[in-house]
Amino acid sequence: MTGRAALRLAVAAAAIAAALAWWWLRADGPEDMPAPPPTVELGDEERRALAHHMAERVREREQASPVARSAVPAGKATGTVIVRVVDAATRATIEGARAIDLHEGEPCSTPGADGTLSVADLPPGRVAFAADGYLAKLPRPGDADAEALVAARRQGVAEIALQRDDFTLPCTLRFVGPDGEPLSGLVCYGVQCLDQPPPDALSFPTVRLAPGARVDRSLAEAWQRHVAVQPVLGEGAAPLHLGVHSHGRTFEATDGETTLRIVAAGRYRIDAVASEAGLAGSQDAYLASDARGPIVVRLQAGRFLHGIVVDAGDGQPVAGARLRLLGGAWTPHGEGETGTDGGFRLGPLPMSRVTVGVQSRRHLDLSTTAVVGEPQRLVLTPRPVRVVRGFVRRRPVLQPVEGAEVILRSGQETDARAVTGADGAFVLETALEVPELVVRAAGFLPWIERVDEAVEGYSCDLLPADAAGRLAAGLTAIVEGKVVDARGEPVAGIPVQLFADEVAIPEGIPGRAILEGHVLPLRPLAVTAADGTFELEWHRAGSVRLVAVDGTAQAEDGVPVTLVLGQRTRGIVLRP
Repeated sequence: MTGRAALRLAVAAAAIAAALAWWWLRADGPEDMPAPPPTVELGDEERRALAHHMAERVREREQASPVARSAVPAGKATGTVIVRVVDAATRATIEGARAIDLHEGEPCSTPGADGTLSVADLPPGRVAFAADGYLAKLPRPGDADAEALVAARRQGVAEIALQRDDFTLPCTLRFVGPDGEPLSGLVCYGVQCLDQPPPDALSFPTVRLAPGARVDRSLAEAWQRHVAVQPVLGEGAAPLHLGVHSHGRTFEATDGETTLRIVAAGRYRIDAVASEAGLAGSQDAYLASDARGPIVVRLQAGRFLHGIVVDAGDGQPVAGARLRLLGGAWTPHGEGETGTDGGFRLGPLPMSRVTVGVQSRRHLDLSTTAVVGEPQRLVLTPRPVRVVRGFVRRRPVLQPVEGAEVILRSGQETDARAVTGADGAFVLETALEVPELVVRAAGFLPWIERVDEAVEGYSCDLLPADAAGRLAAGLTAIVEGKVVDARGEPVAGIPVQLFADEVAIPEGIPGRAILEGHVLPLRPLAVTAADGTFELEWHRAGSVRLVAVDGTAQAEDGVPVTLVLGQRTRGIVLRP
């Protein structure tokens, strides 16, 4: 399709969308609404292109699995591009710059002898560029940096400019053991600002700016991009503490020392844990605007929060309950789960008292203060439980389906599970307020339903998963044929559409919220294969018309065909 044709097609689509919006507003709007926008007449070439585009979308959806249809493609590298990372002010090449694949959280570049980087060619918004002492940058779809990367695929070198970080304050932290010697292993630490209110630096750190100075727009944007990607830059990037927005974040240090960049001077508390050595410690310090250091944090033998979680009703242990330290405390070792005996152990911890939150699917959430180092007994109140009953059947004969898996879930977390017997019945108990009822059985489409208010019994009538099964069950009819040209040769890539005199709109079940599995997945539109063949599926018997869409054909031009449910009609020949 030519560029001019593509432009006209885009304009036409916009006009159609605008006309629909006008009609919707006009239905309930005032009498003096303006006239609808003028329609755009499509030529033969544009109509043919639009038909092909629609058919291609249908074919792609048919070929994609349900998992693939619900997932967002991560994107794969198709090669490499050459990039030079430079200082935004001097345009000098930055030594030691690197590219980070944000999806994988690892470097995706190789330095060259001339100072350039060979970078994996990944989609815009996937690769960030970073260097010590600079604000990291993430080229986004449509911006100048992303366009430069695209241009570098063909020829030349893409130039990515980084803004020097002259605004955050570097501070050295040193972690030592009880003997005062630096720790050699991994230390996890958190930083909490003790000033009230704590700094909030998501817009821009103004600590180094003169009073009343305004932040340049490009500088503010560079800072926002840096903040967005900084937590996933990987090793080699100095960690950044964003004031209140970093409370609860865990940083890591190796060999007992690290550099932390902060957005504002002030009073801070550093809590640290060396789990392998069983050490923990805290240190209050003033991080000054002249970046004095190092600040020494001494770790001693740590304490553990331990005990048991029980049910308030019967006193039995609660297995699988999740525990997490609350109240703004950093929690690298402050999360855990109870075992089969209801027991838990969190730590080592540097503090003597903590606020801990406990969550269990069948119980109300609990938040309480606990003493570290002493056995704790945490009591959970059960949630109200309701019973969900139903039966699974096959359509259209409505016979029971044995061996179907039935679950109640919230998101991706399963709360209850059952398997149907010979009568197809199931009974599940749940404490979830609005769970999803999911039914899966071999050879059938999955059934998904939102359980709002309990009904007497949930009838889940499953449809065969493939067209052949629906045909054998008498639910649909299938028509097969071929598209040939004037010489009788097969034509590939031609959209074929089925037109019915009456199109029935699927109806739901009153009082039910069925999300998937109740409606037949019909195929009234297909694209001819390499040998010119096509196959369509429809759910109503009677007369229909088949049209090989060539950009000018109308429904009236189609070949009439009489469909019979449960039967396959063959030998239809169409000419575009």
